[in-house]
Amino acid sequence: MKGRKMKNLLKTTLLLVFVFALSVPEAFCQLFTWEMKTPMPTRREYAASEVVNGKIYVIGGYEIGGSTSIAGKNEEYDTTTDTWTTKTSMNIPREQVASTVFNNQIYVIGGTTSSSEINVVEVYNPSTDTWSAKPSMPTIRKNLEAEVVNGKIYAIGGYIYDNGDVYFDVVEEFDPSTNTWTTKAPMPTARSSFSTCVVNDKIYVVGGNSDSGELNSVEVYDPSTDTWSIKNPTSNLRRGLVVEAYNNKIYAIGGRFNSNILSSVEEYDVVNDVWTPSTPMLLALSEGASSIYNGKIYVFGGKDDNSYPDSSSNVVEAFTVGNPSSLEENESSFPKQFSLQQNYPNPFNPNTRISFDLFQSSEVELTIYNSLGKEITTLSQGKLNSGNHNFDWNGTDKTGKSVSSGLYVYKLKTENGFANKKMLLIK
Repeated sequence: MKGRKMKNLLKTTLLLVFVFALSVPEAFCQLFTWEMKTPMPTRREYAASEVVNGKIYVIGGYEIGGSTSIAGKNEEYDTTTDTWTTKTSMNIPREQVASTVFNNQIYVIGGTTSSSEINVVEVYNPSTDTWSAKPSMPTIRKNLEAEVVNGKIYAIGGYIYDNGDVYFDVVEEFDPSTNTWTTKAPMPTARSSFSTCVVNDKIYVVGGNSDSGELNSVEVYDPSTDTWSIKNPTSNLRRGLVVEAYNNKIYAIGGRFNSNILSSVEEYDVVNDVWTPSTPMLLALSEGASSIYNGKIYVFGGKDDNSYPDSSSNVVEAFTVGNPSSLEENESSFPKQFSLQQNYPNPFNPNTRISFDLFQSSEVELTIYNSLGKEITTLSQGKLNSGNHNFDWNGTDKTGKSVSSGLYVYKLKTENGFANKKMLLIK
């Protein structure tokens, strides 16, 4: 009797959780969760990525495996359709560059070619899909970072190999209005393989690598006073990480310590100068690129646990940190293209049916995720004709193993957008 009561109590609790989940806005439920996106066409690490007019451009990098070469490739990612388009490549293929956006154009600075480090600056205009040259920065270097504050571009830190490792504390300011470079106050700690972001017109420098090894230090540059300050360090030593800022919070993501690739994520409260753990990545990544758009941080490629050290990664992971106007396109956004129904029965054990209508033929992917955003299985992937479609799920993952009771999300992706709904498995 006691066991039966406990089982009934568990079912009641799960039902209450499900009812609560249905009553909470979809955007809130997706906060601080990771999801996989369509992989990049090109496997690469040490690339750069920037957002212009709602599109993300992943540029340059190095591909281990396949062609095993330095890439000048430029691939555009559409966050709305989760698709990739090839654009015009850089004039000079290179990796370990710095990049930033000014006046809706992407500045790519420094880096290394197949033969040497360089100080070349190229500018990409997405509206014309063309590249142009700007004056080279004074210091030749790779593995640096760049940010824009009040119309000026700041190229920070970096590294060269000159009969040994040489780490830079150099900060150089570029004025696009005059096409001139000016040397500014150096960083307290010379470093490379770090990451940066801007909060309240100040540049935050996080982690990296130096003569002493991996770093967890955080240094902040104020361009208005040309001064540096020190903040509390991250919990983990890491290089090859990515950093993005949202709503006075900074997220330090992935990277590596020695040869150990990290999935950990730390959140920094700018106001209180405090770091706390956040949701780890689905797949550990290092030496990738990142951009933030519409409340999501996108991490592109690098080295991952599955491919390192034999090949570079083309994995794309997205981390929801905000409540944008539209986290995912849903069926109401595309009333003439498709309609996703609630699964039946719901709750269920262990079988349920998912139905949807296509009003025109389309490439379709129907995938099930757990409440943490981890992919469980894919029920359909391929071209489907218009009409009604039904797919049954028996509560197992892609290996055929039964999953535990809990809240799950099924997501329908078509050529015209996305829709997702929740369902509850009770055993």
